Amino acid sequence: MADLADLTLGEIAGLIESRATSPVEVTQACLTRADLTEPQLNAFSRLLPEEALAAARLAESEIMAGRHLGPLHGVPVAVKAMFDLAGHPTTGSCAAYADNCATRDSAAVARLKAAGAVIVGLTHTHALAYGVTTPQSRNPWGADHTPGGSSGGSAASVAAGSSFIALGTDTGGSIRIPAACCGITGLKPTYGRCSTHGTMSLSPTLDHVGPLTRTAADAALCLQVLAGHDPRDPGSVDVPVPDCRAALTGDLSGVRIGVATGGIHDHVDHQVAGAVAVAVGILSAAGAAVQAVEIPYAQEAQAVGDAICLPEASAFHAAYFRDRPDAFPDDVARLLRDGMAIPAVRYVKARTRRHAIRAAWIDLFASVDVVLAPTLPAPVLPRGQDSVTIRGIPEPVAAAWVRLCVSANVAGLPAGSVPCGVDADGLPLAFQIVARPWGEATVLRVCDAWQGLTTWHERHPPLPREPTASRVAAGTEAGSPGRGTRPGSPAASRPRS
Repeated sequence: MADLADLTLGEIAGLIESRATSPVEVTQACLTRADLTEPQLNAFSRLLPEEALAAARLAESEIMAGRHLGPLHGVPVAVKAMFDLAGHPTTGSCAAYADNCATRDSAAVARLKAAGAVIVGLTHTHALAYGVTTPQSRNPWGADHTPGGSSGGSAASVAAGSSFIALGTDTGGSIRIPAACCGITGLKPTYGRCSTHGTMSLSPTLDHVGPLTRTAADAALCLQVLAGHDPRDPGSVDVPVPDCRAALTGDLSGVRIGVATGGIHDHVDHQVAGAVAVAVGILSAAGAAVQAVEIPYAQEAQAVGDAICLPEASAFHAAYFRDRPDAFPDDVARLLRDGMAIPAVRYVKARTRRHAIRAAWIDLFASVDVVLAPTLPAPVLPRGQDSVTIRGIPEPVAAAWVRLCVSANVAGLPAGSVPCGVDADGLPLAFQIVARPWGEATVLRVCDAWQGLTTWHERHPPLPREPTASRVAAGTEAGSPGRGTRPGSPAASRPRS
């Protein structure tokens, strides 16, 4: 039998609902996995074993009494340190906010708790979500490599098996980037789909809340809980939430996929380009109608995003930065100073320009249903590396990692990242799917169909999986080594029949 911690959300939800396992056993499995992996990964800024087990016991008693709340009931979830969790500091992994204790849960955490989820801990982020590497944490696929960012701890926890879902935020790629680095699924919903109330902001008009999971089907389950109008969030939009699970038909017949080409989308590492080309071929063979498209304003979107994000971030953190400038990491402090220097005229022009970018994207969706592009332009990088050379041209990592993702933030479009291969070192590669506003069901349909055709999402990192006595209750059967495949395995690289 596979270790419980290595199953998908859908699988574990089925076992809990049928009472084949219990929330307590599942939570113990994830806490045991954290015991084994945290010394290496440091995905969590704060583990909460006592609170988690108490919540798991409550969920177990509710289920035994016939009050099953749905697929998240009793399931361990990790929360990025940007979300308010009542009774704990919301630090954004930044020392300046060490005493910023939350008195109530953020909207996203409250929705997860209402669905019966078990919060196992708070995960590290690049400080204030203002970066793409999460330097505190390590990648489960290689401890000397970055897990990506800013939601790097969240992605690492899901990939390692210490949670089944993790909350992330995405302002310029911060869900999709770490999902790509860690070989899991990341979903950034449409701007306004999921409430940001009670979430530490980076850029209020670009921030998105979304899940990191092992599969697209898991992301659909989680989105049903997170999505919905919240009048406390100025960006929240009151639109119907479809049943995304119903869209997971596995059928790609007639789906029009536009493959991003030209400009920045051609400037990618050959390993990334090769994996994406193979993926496009598999999707086409499965019935999708594939055509090349050029992304509108792709080169300009990053400058527009910067002109909006930098001043908004500086405004949000101004008071703390004024009072405790030395408590901010150097890279974040530099960005906050840069944001303060951006003229109001430039900010207003950028806000206006984003409307043109969004309109051009919507025009593009008249001819295609989704757009497919690499998530990252190069393979996962070693920790601490500040620049990357792609096709002989060096560029800063922060700029390179954001440039293929930020358009979806500027336009407020739903986008999901899924694994699609490995590089020469066995580290994950990924592509992203972008759809029209409120098109999360279409994003998930394509991503789920891809995962029905391939096995990349079934791989597990080469981490220790033997249980320890500290978390396993008396009488509980010890878990067996994790299922799945290792980097470069033939089983991972072949398409499913």
